[in-house]
Amino acid sequence: MMPKAISLVLSLDDVNAVLNVLGELPSKTGAWPLIQRIREQAESQVNAAAASVAAPAAASELKLES
Repeated sequence: MMPKAISLVLSLDDVNAVLNVLGELPSKTGAWPLIQRIREQAESQVNAAAASVAAPAAASELKLES
């Protein structure tokens, strides 16, 4: 059975704060895999957002020659 998934909307600062708190936990708590999953999801979203901002800018710089 697949675990239930939820979506949270947090600012980048909030995510970094959560990661910092989790990083302070002793390694025996098993927090490291959770840190990695949060980091992977956050990085993919930040990269996707950066790409969507860069794409229109690049398209507006495109000049067609006649």
